[in-house]
Amino acid sequence: MQERYSEAFENSLLFKKGDGTLDTALIHSFAELVLFQVFMPREFIIKAGSLGNGMIFLLEGQAVMMGLDNDVIAILRPGTHHHNEFGATESEAYYGRRLFHLVSTHQTSIAYLDYQSIQKLFQAFPEW
Repeated sequence: MQERYSEAFENSLLFKKGDGTLDTALIHSFAELVLFQVFMPREFIIKAGSLGNGMIFLLEGQAVMMGLDNDVIAILRPGTHHHNEFGATESEAYYGRRLFHLVSTHQTSIAYLDYQSIQKLFQAFPEW
């Protein structure tokens, strides 16, 4: 996995040690826990209002993050990630819901890490 998606891992700070080198043990553990998904151009990766507490990591391709008014917020490329913490308190109308759309602009591969898997990585790699 690290070889195929080397650009994504090299572009990301998530998998770098303090000295700037890639943490291969973390990458291998990450690869064992993620769900791989492929999206075609113009396909929704995330729809605004959907429930979510996991993290996505862009491996290949490109995706556009758009707000509720469809304005472009960001363009995600290999090595970028997003972890939803919006609507984080139960009193908010959007509690636990995504406040944006994420749409692929090219064939796009992502790695999805659910909340429980994120917790496993934090236990195994506390410095992460």
